Amino acid sequence: MLSAHDDLIEDLKRIETSYAPLLFVVFGPCLTDSWRFSALTTPLLFVLSDDAPEGRGLRWGTDGITLNPILPSNLDHITVKGLQYQGSTFDVSITTTTTTVNVTNGTSLNVAGHGTASQGSPLTFQTRESTPDGDYGTLVGSITTPSGNENGPGSYRYPSSNVFTKGSFDLTSFKVYQDGDNIRFVSHINGQILNPWGLEGMSLQLLHAYIRTDPHASGDPTDGVEGANIKTKGTWQYVAIANPRKTTGGIGSTGLFAADGSRVADATLIVRKQQDIVLTVPASALTHVDLSKAQFQVDVMSAAEDGEGVNNIRPVISCDSGTQEWRFCGGLGSLTNTTPFDSDTSDPNVIKALLPSNVKAADALSAKGALLPFVALDTPPQPTPTPTTPATPTTPGANPGGQQSHGDGSNASGHSSAAGINDSASRAHIKNLSNTGTNITAILMTISALLAAGFTALGLVKRKQNGR
Repeated sequence: MLSAHDDLIEDLKRIETSYAPLLFVVFGPCLTDSWRFSALTTPLLFVLSDDAPEGRGLRWGTDGITLNPILPSNLDHITVKGLQYQGSTFDVSITTTTTTVNVTNGTSLNVAGHGTASQGSPLTFQTRESTPDGDYGTLVGSITTPSGNENGPGSYRYPSSNVFTKGSFDLTSFKVYQDGDNIRFVSHINGQILNPWGLEGMSLQLLHAYIRTDPHASGDPTDGVEGANIKTKGTWQYVAIANPRKTTGGIGSTGLFAADGSRVADATLIVRKQQDIVLTVPASALTHVDLSKAQFQVDVMSAAEDGEGVNNIRPVISCDSGTQEWRFCGGLGSLTNTTPFDSDTSDPNVIKALLPSNVKAADALSAKGALLPFVALDTPPQPTPTPTTPATPTTPGANPGGQQSHGDGSNASGHSSAAGINDSASRAHIKNLSNTGTNITAILMTISALLAAGFTALGLVKRKQNGR
């Protein structure tokens, strides 16, 4: 149990050093300035200040509390004891599926949207969806790229705040999975994805995955989502967006959108193992699309609050004033107070894009006009069907040639029948197959059958000679 005092931040940092990756439960007036928590690299389970993200964490209200915790996949439960609110003392127990509020002393406690807890009558409700621990589904295909180079055209620098950990924008792979009625787009980050402000799985990254379903469509440069400052090399039909700051609304928010900006389907955004950005959309939204043959262009950007970047994309600005605490720098423009919040929008706001192996980021993400090519998926190999071998006659005395069979395995001419097929007949049969254009597979199958028949006949002859 941690109490609030002036040295709380330093205490948490020391605990984190010894016990990472534990999650901390923080409460009380110590969070009136949540920026002080930029020193922590472990995400907070609860945020109890007025500037906590809407609808998440734990908040004090005038007539009760709001409680919507998320339990990450590296924990199966957590219990916080001795919390107090206006005469109520209560415990909160969180599992992967349920959250329970148990009043241990004092008056009843109203939990907004869920009900009332009182002594002897705990309140239980569903825990918000956490990161799945199972597989993502059946792999449709993947794109990979070497780690490093998360610096735009080569000049971009990470912000100085230590919540922007090394590699946290290093996009190294993109995979598409089919999981029953769902499609999962999984983007892997080589560093650690933190969620210092308790948003939808992450706070710092924002991701666009453009989908080109028709490789024969126009190859003309096509604008990307506004705010990214990029063009794709060819038209795109859909874009899947992972925006932790906006889950509803028009293009730019989390979801699957058509090129005309219309919302095709809602999407669920989660982050698994602090490295995989998982965007799930209903398969019904893409039933007419063969994703294994589609092409993709996937970009990671820095997420901005409303009023700081178009579609929550934080502009990359010039480093003339030095390295920025919260912004990537190395761009061309300077920050402005009105849209597009950047004095020069000719340079891209993409920190890293998945590119073909023969394309350099310095060229594709040029500071004077980014043009990003699409990349096809590497699909898993399909199993090769095994040819079926024709049944081999094994009945003693069988005579496919129609000649009279003798008990010693010889035919009427006195030669060994090899189950009714002699050597010359075998050669003639293979020659006939060749002349009629039968494929090599059929020829090999025939040879196998003939050899098997020969071995069968040889066994019969030996058994006859041995009196068995």
